[in-house]
Amino acid sequence: MRNIIKEVLFEDNKLIKEFILDALGKKVGAGGFILDSQTNERVLTFNKEEVKVKEFGGIRKGSEIIFKSDIGSVIDYLNTYRS
Repeated sequence: MRNIIKEVLFEDNKLIKEFILDALGKKVGAGGFILDSQTNERVLTFNKEEVKVKEFGGIRKGSEIIFKSDIGSVIDYLNTYRS
């Protein structure tokens, strides 16, 4: 039986988060905000909030939908995108 991963949550490790963000074309800018590497614009969460690397909780599989790591943001994300 195969397990299918629908979401990925990252542990609270800045280096791991920066590595993942770099692979997705993102970077960390002034003040710790996540930026788009090409436009240098701040990346927004699925509910239109700016997000700092320390708040980064994960990204929806196959997308660029980002959510914060606090429990309220995770619950909002799950309620919005749960299959």
